[in-house]
Amino acid sequence: MTKRKHSGEMPVFPPAVTRQIVDGMFTDREVMLVELEGLGYDREDVLQHAFNLGLSVQFIELCRLTGDTPKLRQCLSCEREFVSLGPQNRMCRRCRRD
Repeated sequence: MTKRKHSGEMPVFPPAVTRQIVDGMFTDREVMLVELEGLGYDREDVLQHAFNLGLSVQFIELCRLTGDTPKLRQCLSCEREFVSLGPQNRMCRRCRRD
């Protein structure tokens, strides 16, 4: 399969792929990136999507230290998907800042 070149536009990530990205960031990031590259996703796009979901190095480390498992939720303000550590967290990082 030919890899898609980075075009500057974010591709649409189906829910199953988004879940794979979240799981991969917590288990083996490199394996997940190689698998998604095999499906035609650009590595930069995958990492940007992970960042947009809120999967920063600090967030991942916090989850590892506390043993919390993040869930994908939809922001009540902008309706974007993001990772959340509990039902009290219903707004994404961008909307909380504004």
